[in-house]
Amino acid sequence: MNQRLDMLTHAVAADVQRLNIIVFQFLKTMGFAEEIECRHCGVVNMRPKVDGIEVDDKCADCGKTLDPLSDEVFTDAEIMDENE
Repeated sequence: MNQRLDMLTHAVAADVQRLNIIVFQFLKTMGFAEEIECRHCGVVNMRPKVDGIEVDDKCADCGKTLDPLSDEVFTDAEIMDENE
């Protein structure tokens, strides 16, 4: 029983992954997605550019910030005071 459940889980996960790839390729073709390569681990991350969808600025693989300057650089007083 557990083996069949594992097989079903893997099949569903594979289908969801395929659908995710199709949706992001469609969004990319239409200009509503961008690819950003992580400068830390080299993994290419696809992010949607659609109004109303919050974009995570961290790499899906290593979790480090994708953008060269994050918002905290401009809002965190300790970071801003380091160069003075």
